[in-house]
Amino acid sequence: MACFRRTRLVFTLLASAAALAPLHLHADFAQFWSAIGAVGIADESSTSLISFSDTGSVTMKSSVASGTAQLRYPVYIVGNMTKDLSPINDRWCLGMQYRDNGDHSQVIAALKSVNTSTGAVVTYGTLDSKIYGDTGTAYQTRFNCVLANSDGTPLSSFFSGDTAYYIDVKLIKTASDGNPGLKSLQFINSFNE
Repeated sequence: MACFRRTRLVFTLLASAAALAPLHLHADFAQFWSAIGAVGIADESSTSLISFSDTGSVTMKSSVASGTAQLRYPVYIVGNMTKDLSPINDRWCLGMQYRDNGDHSQVIAALKSVNTSTGAVVTYGTLDSKIYGDTGTAYQTRFNCVLANSDGTPLSSFFSGDTAYYIDVKLIKTASDGNPGLKSLQFINSFNE
C-alpha cells in the first residue's frame, strides 16, 4: 500500500510540474520571406503611375500610356534565412509572381543590398519577365537560384549586421496596351524550389 501511495504522489508531482511548465511549440517546417505586390514602397514619381489591387497585386494604371514605376520591398531576415546554407551546398533563390502581357510591358525584380556603413550597393541577381516570355492576362511564377555575392560566390547567407537588403522592382509600360503586374515576391532555398 505504501508503494502505491508513493507512486501516486510522484506521479501527481510530475503531472503538476508538467502542467506548470511553459508550453514549447516546435515547428518542423521551413519559414521564408515573402511579400505581396501591394506592400512595395513606390518612389514619389511612381505613385501616380501605379494601382494597388485588393488581391494584393500592384499594376500600372490603365490611364497611363507609358512609364516606368519603381518600387522597393525591404527584406527582413527571418526564419531559415538566418541560417548559412553553404555547409549543405545550398543557396537562396528569389521568386517573383508577375504578369507581362506582351511587347509593351515588362517586370524586373533585382535583389540588392546597401551597406549601412559605406553606402555601397550590391546587386545579387535579377528576374526579368522578358527572359521568360509573355504571360497574357495570367500571373506566372519564376525563380532565380543563381544569386551571387559581389565576389561571385553563391548567395548562401544574409549578413544583416551592417547590410540592409531590399528588392528593387520596375514595372515598365511602353504603350497603352501594356499591362505589367506584380502579385508577390519570395525567398526560398534552392532545395525547396
